[in-house]
Amino acid sequence: MPSSWEARATLAASFPDGTSNTLLFAEKYARCGAGGSLWGQPTVDSWLPVFAAWSYEPFQARPSAAECDPLRASTPFGGAIQVALADASVRGVGAGVPQPTWRAACTPDGGEPPADW
Repeated sequence: MPSSWEARATLAASFPDGTSNTLLFAEKYARCGAGGSLWGQPTVDSWLPVFAAWSYEPFQARPSAAECDPLRASTPFGGAIQVALADASVRGVGAGVPQPTWRAACTPDGGEPPADW
């Protein structure tokens, strides 16, 4: 049992890459391929409402039901996806975002803040 709550995780310490460089939420289809997004799903499967847990591939723009990957973020729009950052801001990320940039934005402490988004 800790003697106090001091020195526990803080917002700044938990996001060394910067809160304005770290994605917390992104759009995701409710039904996507063989999975989707069921909020409150208690099992680890393709219906969890997560992205970047098993894949750091960038989001999908307007995927069809057959080609949609339930492990990735997805948007019905062709040009960009709306994401929420750890600093509470919202921004659009373009469909051509490079995979290393998307991965950097999904990791709060990888030491690689995204530079080209």
